[in-house]
Amino acid sequence: MGAVALARVHRRARQDPGRDQPERRAHPGDRAVRAPGAGCRRGAVDVHRHRRRVHHGEPRDRQRRHARARGQRVVRREVALRQAAREELPTGQEGGHRQPGHRHHRLDLRPELDRDVHRTPDRLGQGPQQAAEGHRSAGPYAEVDGGRPEVPWHQRQELRARMIRSQRWKGAAFTLPFQLGFVFLYLIPIGYAVHQSLFREQRSGLGLGGATVTFAGLDNYRHGLTDPAFMSSVLRVVLFACVQIPVMLALSLLLALCLDALTARAAARFRMLLLIPYMIPGVVAAIVWINLYSPDVGPLTSLGGFFGSAWNFFAPSMVWPSIGNLLTWHGIGYNMVIIYAALQVVPRELFEAARLDGASETRIALSIKVPQVRGALVLTGMLSIIQMLQIFNEPALFRNVTPQTVSDSFTPIMIVYNQAFNAGNYHYAAALSVLLALVLGVASFLFYRLTSKETD
Repeated sequence: MGAVALARVHRRARQDPGRDQPERRAHPGDRAVRAPGAGCRRGAVDVHRHRRRVHHGEPRDRQRRHARARGQRVVRREVALRQAAREELPTGQEGGHRQPGHRHHRLDLRPELDRDVHRTPDRLGQGPQQAAEGHRSAGPYAEVDGGRPEVPWHQRQELRARMIRSQRWKGAAFTLPFQLGFVFLYLIPIGYAVHQSLFREQRSGLGLGGATVTFAGLDNYRHGLTDPAFMSSVLRVVLFACVQIPVMLALSLLLALCLDALTARAAARFRMLLLIPYMIPGVVAAIVWINLYSPDVGPLTSLGGFFGSAWNFFAPSMVWPSIGNLLTWHGIGYNMVIIYAALQVVPRELFEAARLDGASETRIALSIKVPQVRGALVLTGMLSIIQMLQIFNEPALFRNVTPQTVSDSFTPIMIVYNQAFNAGNYHYAAALSVLLALVLGVASFLFYRLTSKETD
């Protein structure tokens, strides 16, 4: 009997754990859990659990309660908004039925709508009395369908146009530094040069009197077009560019193709090495090569004597090749980087398909890679033409070494420099500068048109 009684006690304890536990002392938090008049031991266990929540806290439960409360507030706000919109809609539009004369479109810009419709209802046709009621309605012409407000078509277009205008002004603000630099460093100097080219400076008597500036019109331009020194210098530079630019671009293309055949890590290393000459300033590079060409201190003359040839890089027949070698060494890295970047854009699937068809690497380079980088070749060619017609540093430094070979009218820029700073004829120098700019523009335009036709 003792065992049976003990088993019965244990069974009752499992069914009701708080039956045989002593009464617990009352706690202020017990009122929120106990029902009125509840004094059993089971209620005391619930009070103990609630007391543990109060003292130790349960963040997850509080987050759930706060989220539920926020959701209820949002629902109540949406319901109030719908009700207010239905009360102000014209007759016949409640319940989603629109009159034929009213066109309503959904506004996708929720922030713009919230600012312009909800907060400033006067813009949408509401009177001051409606605006003073708390701005809770969307206006007499707005409709709420599924919790999203709508406005008329013309007001939607106005909001969109205002946002586009603001985005345009923001985008233009980023280009403001460039625009200011372009205006003050390019447009204003060009306009001032054109203005100066229309005048002439004259002196009375034997030139000892005061100088007077008179309007000359196009006389300076006429004089420049008939000046044999200026025209011969332009022709000399153009012939030199027709030889040097294709050689430089061919070498740049060859180096870019070789880099494209390497791995990415090896290509990055060799690319940096080939860019080092371009990082050196042009004047410094010219001085370095003049010392290399020098028959006294340069090693190249001694190297030519070792092979049984007397090289004189400052001879009249070797001046242009010496300058061309210097310009090619200095600009080959820059053009190579542009062409190599264009090669990286070419889809690799074309190369794999050509290899599957049995094409060699040479055939892939000539038939696929070179046509794909034709645009980069056009760009580098046009930049090289502009740079070549403005060549000044290299011939000026060569003139200090061999003045009998390189004259002061060797290039067009040297003539402009001598007329402005040595002869003091600023107006004629300005006219020659404008003529040279026109020659550059015409040459670049013709080169671009010819190459763009081939590209198309």
